[in-house]
Amino acid sequence: MKVCWDSMSQEEKMVLETYQSFQQAMIDKDMDQLRKLTRESVIFTHMSGKKQTRDEFFDDIKNGILNYYQSNLLEVRITYEKPYLHLTGMSELKAKVYGITGTWRLPINQYYIKINGRYLLTCKEDL
Repeated sequence: MKVCWDSMSQEEKMVLETYQSFQQAMIDKDMDQLRKLTRESVIFTHMSGKKQTRDEFFDDIKNGILNYYQSNLLEVRITYEKPYLHLTGMSELKAKVYGITGTWRLPINQYYIKINGRYLLTCKEDL
């Protein structure tokens, strides 16, 4: 998908850049970058419905249980829900997770909050 950056506000661009940086950090297994882009209390929900804390999710990436190879943004919408920016859409993720390799279309439903001039991935309830 080609994102129309010209029609986005500076805040929306910052959120989308954080999303893209997070996807690349998962692919690169860059634990430091993943931590910089997320709040400690964030909870990750897999397509199976399984929920993991940030540390559990990052440990599974680091230990090769979750392997991400490519992420493509197919649809994106960013809305303001005070105090969050809410990113929704659809992505296509090529990965090997829990021993199963495939390419999946996954809905995106993420909340970002601005802290010290940067947007961090968080949970909506996390204030």
